[in-house]
Amino acid sequence: MARPPKYIDPTLKVFGRPPYLGEDALLQGGWMESSRGAIQSYLDRTINRVAPDKFRAKCVLSRLLMTSLFVKKMRSSHPTGRVWGYVPEADISIWALVYAGPMDRSSDWNLYWVPIYMFVDDPAAVAGGREIFGFPKMFGQIARSIADPADYGLSVSVSAFRSFGSDVEAEQVEILKIDSGLQTCTDCEIDQVMTGLDEMPDDPEVQTLFSGLRPPQLDFPVLQIKQFPSVENADNAAYQAIVSVKMTTTKLHGIGLAEGTPRLKIQSPLALNSSEELDTPAEQDLRFCFWVRQDFSTNPGEILYAASSLDIGV
Repeated sequence: MARPPKYIDPTLKVFGRPPYLGEDALLQGGWMESSRGAIQSYLDRTINRVAPDKFRAKCVLSRLLMTSLFVKKMRSSHPTGRVWGYVPEADISIWALVYAGPMDRSSDWNLYWVPIYMFVDDPAAVAGGREIFGFPKMFGQIARSIADPADYGLSVSVSAFRSFGSDVEAEQVEILKIDSGLQTCTDCEIDQVMTGLDEMPDDPEVQTLFSGLRPPQLDFPVLQIKQFPSVENADNAAYQAIVSVKMTTTKLHGIGLAEGTPRLKIQSPLALNSSEELDTPAEQDLRFCFWVRQDFSTNPGEILYAASSLDIGV
């Protein structure tokens, strides 16, 4: 087997290499409304287009999970990056739970989280997340109400188009907002974080895996596409693969459940169409909310299926 070429660091280092360490991170999450048809349609346009006859992802629930992750100290623990300092990072994401695997090996199918939208407040995190792991990260201006696990209030603004036209300039649009307000919270154990959900999968095989369900940031695999467009024709991919990545909890500082239902508001500029695409109301209550304080690491992932080989000459 040919040895892969060594990665060449650019002169201007914009991000360190994995493993990445997150210290004193607050994760908050809650469930959004959607439909299985809309979620499956998204999967068929993305994951399932890579290798339609060899790898497939199936929608499991009619809800989506929204998470916010506020990390006080994010750093690289790679030998080339551990001498650097740290950066704070905020990450707001929307996830679909799927059952996926190779078409010819049903024993290798598993539950995964698929990230649909990921907004981060650090351009280096956008570059590193996309280039190394394949996370569909976009830059967003993230404002937080207060640093309290019981308050889910936040807003995300992105550069987007409210209308299309050759003379239309992109503008900052508040794409989503959660109203501020302290929720009544109770402490819980890790295996209780997702027990409040009022929906179960239809597939008996998936039901057997459901007891081990965790949020995507707590030792649960994430499924996504890692790809690079061709420089010769950006409609083509020079490299494309289905990969799995996992964030590993190294220390838990606290876990809780919220009894309230924070109010979520979504705007859908033409460039994103988030509300229409996901068949989710523009205003709704986040349900079955939780929070977790933890330290974590993000290690190199696993290639589940490579659709093509990287053409170094492209």
